[in-house]
Amino acid sequence: MKQTTHPHLPGFIFYIDGRIERPNGTFVSDRVVCNGIRKTIWVLNYEAWYGTIPKGCIIMHHDEMLPLPWLHSPGNLNIGTHQLNAIDRQRKNRGKRQHGELNSSFKMTKEIISIVLTSEKPLNELGRELGIHPRTLGRCRTKHGLSSIYKST
Repeated sequence: MKQTTHPHLPGFIFYIDGRIERPNGTFVSDRVVCNGIRKTIWVLNYEAWYGTIPKGCIIMHHDEMLPLPWLHSPGNLNIGTHQLNAIDRQRKNRGKRQHGELNSSFKMTKEIISIVLTSEKPLNELGRELGIHPRTLGRCRTKHGLSSIYKST
């Protein structure tokens, strides 16, 4: 398997699949201190394979859905600015807190809101039936809470 080294981490081996092996044979799982600075795996991989990162630039991932260790492999890394990363994040619809039904864990549909607003059952019982926390249901019954839970109503 193709491998390289890092100029500031003697004894570390950088593999083409994104893994970083320490001199003692264990693998890096998150960060390493390099010249007194904590650096992430993707930054270290970029530096090992491509060289120094220019001032004001950051390392971006082409595909954030790749499994580890491939996520941090040199072929999945590119250089950019914070502005480019923000544009990329928006284009890929990630990094922004989604409200209402755009949130993947959202459960409050218009039908459920109607049930909550018209039901006379205690919130604990209703919550068990609907699989929604009673506090969320309680917020649904207030004007302010309803707008924060369901933006489109």
